[in-house]
Amino acid sequence: MGPPRDATSTDRPTAGPSVATTGIEDAPPSAGPTEGAASATAGPPLREPSDELREGLTAFRGAAATRLADEARTPADALRAARARGPDADPVAYRLELEALLRRDPTRAVDVARLLANAMDADDGPLLFQTALALGPHADAETTAVLLAAIDGADPAARPHVVFALRGASTPEVDRALTDAYASDATLEVRAQAAFVLSERMQRIDPEERARILEVARAGIASDDPRTRAAAADVLGGAPLQPTDRDLLSGIVARGADPGQRLVALRALVTAGADVAELRDELTAIAADPSQPDDLRDLAGRLARDGRR
Repeated sequence: MGPPRDATSTDRPTAGPSVATTGIEDAPPSAGPTEGAASATAGPPLREPSDELREGLTAFRGAAATRLADEARTPADALRAARARGPDADPVAYRLELEALLRRDPTRAVDVARLLANAMDADDGPLLFQTALALGPHADAETTAVLLAAIDGADPAARPHVVFALRGASTPEVDRALTDAYASDATLEVRAQAAFVLSERMQRIDPEERARILEVARAGIASDDPRTRAAAADVLGGAPLQPTDRDLLSGIVARGADPGQRLVALRALVTAGADVAELRDELTAIAADPSQPDDLRDLAGRLARDGRR
């Protein structure tokens, strides 16, 4: 046996390296990093962020906080904020916020419906219509049920807007409720709004319901009340035009003494798709009648001459 090796020996056994001879454990203790290594590790001294960077970070934090706050907002929050602005409230901006909330979470539609049904009144003014307009595309069963109950149960100022909010719902139950509202509701505004919503579905509504609606409209077109006539014109213009209805409307256009009555009857005929050629006699009669307003006479004369609608 030879003399023992110390930690600095360079002798290596011929059988191959071992853990003790890899040069790791028998290397001399390190004295620490050199000045150059320390300099490379530390890097350049830190500088204060620029004003531009500070502003960018502040804007980012603000935007993130705003987004989180927006996602936590509810339809009730939107209504409270609009009310808080008083006369400076922007009804359209309020509706756009509701629509954004509903795009993020369509299940909130029932919350909007409950606001319209239970929490809004005449003091909300134009916010009522904007709420109903935002609800239009949302017709899930729960939302529809809330609105149907509110036709009778909502604040009187909100009831016509509840009817309007049912535009997107197309179940037989909704059709019957709208028919009932148009035929017998005590409030003219509700009847008129129901007529408008019904006019958009007259082509596909159940024939029995359609017959009932048309019966009410035929009586309404001859009414002395302008809003009742206009509602009837909406319905008759939206329905498949029957010969009896064409004769009724054509007679009013040709012989009606009230200019407003003649105008709504003409509007119903044209909206229903009546051929202008078929109206030429009626239009000529209006254009030749000096008792009619000039704008109505001019329109009738132009339609009679060249067939433009």
